[in-house]
Amino acid sequence: MPANDTTTNFKFNLTEFDKIPWHTEEHNNWHIIDALLARYIAIGSVQGAWENAIAVTVGSRYIDTDTDTIFEVLVAHTTASTGTFAADRTANDSYWTSISVDVSAKGTYAQGTAYNPNDFVIQGDRYGVVQTTYTSDSTQATVILSYDLDVTNGNIVTLIDGSDLFDIIFGSNGILTKTATGTFVSRTIEGGTGIDASNGSGVSGNPSLAIDSTVATLAGSQVFTNKTLTAPTINGVVGGTQTSATITTLTSTNVDGILGANTPAAATTTNLTVNGNTVLGDATGDSITINGNGVTLANAPSVTGTWANLGGVTTVDINGGTVDGAVIGGGSAAAITGTTGSFSSTVSGAAPTSGGHLTTKTYVDGLLAGLAKRGTVKAATTTSGEGGGNITIATALNNGDTLDGITLANDDLVLVKDQTNAEENGIYVVAASPARDDLYDTYDENCGTIIHVQQGTRNADKIFHCTSNAGGTLNSDDLVWANIVPGSGGTVTQIVAGTGLSGGTITTTGTVALDINGLTTETSIHQTNDFVPFYDANDSAANKVTVANLIGSAAVIQGTHTIWVPAGAMRPTVSAGCAAITDVETTADRPDMQVLDFDGSSEEHAQFQVAFPKSWNAGTVTYRVFWTSTATDTDAVIWTLEGVSVANDATIDVAYGTGVAVTDNNISAAEDCLVSATSSAVTIASAADDTLTFFRIWRDADAGGDTMAEDARLIGVQIFYTVDAKDDS
Repeated sequence: MPANDTTTNFKFNLTEFDKIPWHTEEHNNWHIIDALLARYIAIGSVQGAWENAIAVTVGSRYIDTDTDTIFEVLVAHTTASTGTFAADRTANDSYWTSISVDVSAKGTYAQGTAYNPNDFVIQGDRYGVVQTTYTSDSTQATVILSYDLDVTNGNIVTLIDGSDLFDIIFGSNGILTKTATGTFVSRTIEGGTGIDASNGSGVSGNPSLAIDSTVATLAGSQVFTNKTLTAPTINGVVGGTQTSATITTLTSTNVDGILGANTPAAATTTNLTVNGNTVLGDATGDSITINGNGVTLANAPSVTGTWANLGGVTTVDINGGTVDGAVIGGGSAAAITGTTGSFSSTVSGAAPTSGGHLTTKTYVDGLLAGLAKRGTVKAATTTSGEGGGNITIATALNNGDTLDGITLANDDLVLVKDQTNAEENGIYVVAASPARDDLYDTYDENCGTIIHVQQGTRNADKIFHCTSNAGGTLNSDDLVWANIVPGSGGTVTQIVAGTGLSGGTITTTGTVALDINGLTTETSIHQTNDFVPFYDANDSAANKVTVANLIGSAAVIQGTHTIWVPAGAMRPTVSAGCAAITDVETTADRPDMQVLDFDGSSEEHAQFQVAFPKSWNAGTVTYRVFWTSTATDTDAVIWTLEGVSVANDATIDVAYGTGVAVTDNNISAAEDCLVSATSSAVTIASAADDTLTFFRIWRDADAGGDTMAEDARLIGVQIFYTVDAKDDS
C-alpha cells in the first residue's frame, strides 16, 4: 500500500472496507500484530479464544474474550458445552490459572551468557529487559562495554539508568564524580596535616583515615618535647622516669609550676621528703597513702583527727601518746582503761592457751562440733503411712498452716523428716518464706541431733534422732531421722503376744520373734464367725475380715481367659466367602486337618459366633491365628478379625466393628503349623453382657503386605478376653 495508507510506526494497513476484496490487507495487519507481540511478549502455547465443547490439554493457554485475559490449563478436560468461560472456570476452579507476561529475573548481566526475551538484567546502576533470544557479547574488554554494545544492537532495552541519578558512584576504578558535562572522573581522598589517608581511591576497599604520631590523643602513651601545657589537670606521678624528688617548702606556687593551676586532690610518689610546715590536702576527703615498713613520728608530735586505715604499715611507734585515755609509752606495755568508747571491727587472733586469754569463733565452734545437739520443736511431719509424707516446704510451713493437727504460727520450729528427697529434711522456722533454723543450717549441725516434738496427733512427745554421719553437704546429701522408742519406761526384755500368737524374748540384737506354728489346725471353718487378719492400706492399720467376705469378694479369679474356635466351627460368608471346610490328610494314621482355604488374589471371608460368659468385662479382645500353607516359601499373609455384639430382641443386620490385622509369614515348609503373633486390641461393636457376638475373619489378599500367591489354610482362631467377676451369676 502507499505510505499514506499505513500507520506511521508499524505500517498497519488502513483498509478501506468498502473495497472488495479487503480481507488480505486486514489479515496482514493481524500478522504484523502477532509478530510484534511475539517479539516483545514471551507468552507461548496460546491456542486462541476459549470456546464451548473443545478438548484442552495441560499447558495450553486460552483468551477470555469477555475480559481480554489469558488463562492456562492445569487439568486436561473438555470445556462446558454451554455458558461463558468465566462460568466454566467457577465450576472447575482447579482446572485453570490466570497468567501474565513471563518475566525472569537473571540478576547481574554477564558476558557470553544466553538470554531470552523478558529476561531482567542489572549492569551496575542500569536495569534492562532483554528483547531477543541471543548470547550476550564477550568481545569487549569490560562488562560495561559489552552491555553498551548489546543495547546498541537492540538486544537490551535499558529501563532505568541509575548513573543519571547520582553525582558520586563507586566503580572498579575507584571513586568517580560527575562533571558538568555529565561524564565521570576519578577522585582520591587525600590526607592533611596530622592525618594519613590509605586507599584514597577506594579501589581495593574502603578509604581509611588515621591520626599520625604528631597529634596528641586521649588514649595511649606519648612523649612530648618542648611543649607548653596551659592549665592542665594531671593525675599520677609527675616527671618522666623520676622516682624521687626533694621539695624544701611545698607551696601552691611551686606545685602550680609543676602540676598546673589546680592543686590535685591526691598524688602518689615513691619517695617524698618534706621539710618544714606543709599542709597536704585542702579539703575534707583528701587522703595520703603511705606504703612501707614503718612510720616514725618523732619529737612528740600532735596527731589529730581519725586514722581510718594504715594500709600496708606493719609497725607504728607512738612515744608518749594516748589511745582512748590510755597512755602507751615507747616499748612498754600499758593497760587500756576507761569505760567509754566502743570497738565495732573484727579482731583476729590465735587460739587461747590460758584462762585469761580471749578466744576465737573457730575455737568455740570446734568445741561444740563434738557435742550432739538436743532441742525441742513444736510439731513434726508424718509419714505417708500416717496420712502425711512429702510436703512443699515453701507453702506448708506458713503462719496458720496445719501440720499433724497443729496450727502453726510464725517463728515456730518444725522438724521435717519425711521428704521424698531426704536432703530437704531438717529443722525449719515457720514464716512467710520458711528457712532452716540457724542452729541447723549446716549439714554437720544436724548429724547426731536429738529432737523432742511437743505437740501433734501422731508425733506428740516423740523423740527423733538424726542418724546421718557428719561430712555431707547440706541440700545435697540425705538427712535421715529415726524415732527413738519407747518414749519412756525401763528396759524391754520380752514381748507378750495376743491371741493366736506366741510371745518371745528380745534377743541381743533387738529381734522379737512372733510364732503361729503352735496354733491348732482348724478343720471346720465358720464363714461368718471366723476372721482372717490383714493389713488395710487405705486405713494404714491392721484389720480383720470374715471368711465369707474374703471368699465372696477377695478370692476372685480374674484376668485373661481363652476361647478356641476351630475352622470346623466356622462357615464361609455368603458374599465373598472362602472355600468350604475341607478335610486334608497329611499321612495315613496321622492327624488330618480341617481347614478353610483363603484365596491368594482376592479378599475372602469366614464367620463364627461366640456367646461370652457374663464374667467377661465387655472390653476389647485380642487373637492369634493358627494356619498352614501348601507352599514352601516365606511369603506373608495378612489376617483380619472384626466383631459385633447383638443383644436380645435386637437386629442382627448391623455393621461389624473396626477390623484389626495381624501379619504372619510362612516358614518355608508345607503343612507346618503356623501361629501368628497376638494382635493388638480388637474393639467389638456394641459389646455388652448377655449378647451374641458375631466374628468375621478374612484374608486381606489384595493388600501390599500380603505376598503369598498360594491359598492360606485356616485351622482356627484363639481369642483372648478378660473377666472381672468370679462367676456368671
